[in-house]
Order: sequence, then structure tokens, then C-alpha cells
Amino acid sequence: MSSEENRFFRFLWRFDAILLALAGLLLIGVLSTLLVEAWTMRHAYQPLPEGHFAPVPKSAEQSFTYRLSEQPGVALLAQEQIYALQRYKGAPSSYGLADLTVSSASVDRFNDAVNLLAVNTITGASHWLFEGYKRAVVDQQSIYGGGPPSVVPAPGEPIETPIAIVIRTVNNDTNNDGRFDLRDRQALYYYRPGNQRASKFFEADYFISMREVAGGNFLVVYEKGQSAIAATFRVPDFKLLSQRKLPDVPNGR
Repeated sequence: MSSEENRFFRFLWRFDAILLALAGLLLIGVLSTLLVEAWTMRHAYQPLPEGHFAPVPKSAEQSFTYRLSEQPGVALLAQEQIYALQRYKGAPSSYGLADLTVSSASVDRFNDAVNLLAVNTITGASHWLFEGYKRAVVDQQSIYGGGPPSVVPAPGEPIETPIAIVIRTVNNDTNNDGRFDLRDRQALYYYRPGNQRASKFFEADYFISMREVAGGNFLVVYEKGQSAIAATFRVPDFKLLSQRKLPDVPNGR
């Protein structure tokens, strides 16, 4: 092979090496951008705990911060507004509550409430719906009694008021993974204005569906052990009306 050919192949090898290096740098840049975007999205909707109201014993705030917050998406009950007691991971000192400009990058928020507070909108009297602060409130549904509203009222028309709410909670770490979440056994409670506490009426391994149906009954489809079951409860007292196991899927094509 001539010296000219050697120079050509050395040049070609160096050119290929430069292209590979540039491609590697480009790949690193793209991956870095994706990681930054994923990290940003994870923390973008994790607001800092605001306010200074912490209605829990000081001993409870060694590793967590508790704050009372409004629930704009929950319908107003008759003369009562429901507020959530939120729990955030990290002691209050880690959030710098005197200066709420702390970056949300350091926040690992616990997304569920641990208790609910009912405040009378006329007298200002209030009471907690549950005991303590060691559960997860994972869902709330408004109950209207005659079935859910079929249409959104036009401006100026009266808004239908719920007669009760159904609250889904996780009360214990039943799978022993160190968290209270939807992988644990769940319980349903109902609360009506005037009651002092939410009343438990149902418990299951997993809730597939739950909703108020036409006519005002409350239908729940759930899993318990190896079975799936449909149960209907009467509103407003949530007494069991029917409970039937769902059929197995038929064999065949």
C-alpha cells in the first residue's frame, strides 16, 4: 500500500472517530435533557407546604410536616366546607416556612391527606372526620341522593348541594412496604353534615369502581381475595342492598 493510500485511510479513520465522538456527545446531551425534563416534571406539581398551622403533636413533626389546605375540587356540603390535613415528607425546618422561596426541587411531597376537617360556614365551628393523622385519604366523592347531577347548571341557576361524601382511605400498611397507598387494603367511609365523625361502611382489597347511580343508590365493584364482587348500598344511610360475585370469564374463543 502506497504512502498516499496510508494517509487517506488515516484521514478516513480520524474523520470517522470525530463523527463518532460528536454522535456520542449529542447522545449524552439528549439524554441529559430528557433526564432534566423528567426530573422537572416530577417536581413541577409538588407545591411547598404553606402556612404555619400544624394541628398535630410536635413529636409528629420529626420527619413530616403537616399543613391544612383548602380543597377547591370538593363540592360544598350543606353549611360545611371540608379541608384536608396534608402531610409532607421532611420536618418543618427543612422547608424554611419563614421564607417560602425554598426551591421545590428539595420537596418529596406525600400527595394524600391524612385527615379531613369540616368547618361550619355559618358558626365557624369545626371538627375532624377521623381520629389521628396516620392514614391516607386517597379519594372523595360527592353524593347527591337522587343520583349525580346530569348537567352543569347554567349561570344564575342554583347549584345542587351534596347530601354526603364517600371517602376512601388506607388505614394500615397491609403489604408491609413502608407506605400507605393503593396497594394496601382500603376502606370506604361516608360523612353527612351534622355527624361528628365519618362512618366506615365497607372494606375491600381493591376498589375497581364506585359511583352513585341513577335513582340514588351507590354501586361498588371491588376485589376481595380471589373474587370480584358488585355491591349496592342505599343512600343516604349506606345500608347494604345487594352483593353478588361477578361471573368468571367464559371459556372459549
